[in-house]
Amino acid sequence: MMILYLMVAFFAVDLSEQNTNCTGVTFVTRKEWNARPPKESYQYINESVPYAFIHHTAMTECNDFESCCAEMRIIQNFHMDDRGWDDIGYSFLVGGDGRVYIGRDWGVVGAHTYRYNTVGYGISFMGTFTNKLPNENAMEAVKKLIGCGVVQKYLQSDYGLYGHRDGRCTECPGDKFYEHLKTWYRWHAKGTITKYC
Repeated sequence: MMILYLMVAFFAVDLSEQNTNCTGVTFVTRKEWNARPPKESYQYINESVPYAFIHHTAMTECNDFESCCAEMRIIQNFHMDDRGWDDIGYSFLVGGDGRVYIGRDWGVVGAHTYRYNTVGYGISFMGTFTNKLPNENAMEAVKKLIGCGVVQKYLQSDYGLYGHRDGRCTECPGDKFYEHLKTWYRWHAKGTITKYC
């Protein structure tokens, strides 16, 4: 059992450190934010996927490295201990500091958008964006991250960008932010998707 636990921990750290070569994006690895190892080994995505989903955590905002790392641990604990998931659900999260914090990473099945986890990546903004927008640094970081996903062939070049609420009955990623997302490149480029409630 201990050997399996160590293998899972090794592969989680190894994976999160191999995909950080992305021009203009400052990544924070799982090791840097002091992530727990996942409960079980990851399931992998072995091809380019058609969807990118935008979320907000609906939790606390953070604006510097230390507070964002602490928030990452809070989110991971919530997902693993309260929700019973194997790990933090999102592929990536972005803080108000403009850094991209690696969750499950590219190439890994997440737990972010019901019925779309194997065909899309979930990118979450730390904070609640019902009545305001994330700051420009955070939004620009995510745009660059998505572009990098296309270049590295994790996302299909003709991917579609969606809010969490497009595929699930939820208010995520917040009303104000959702309206703003409609101006982003490749918004709903795959047409209307099935919403699961």
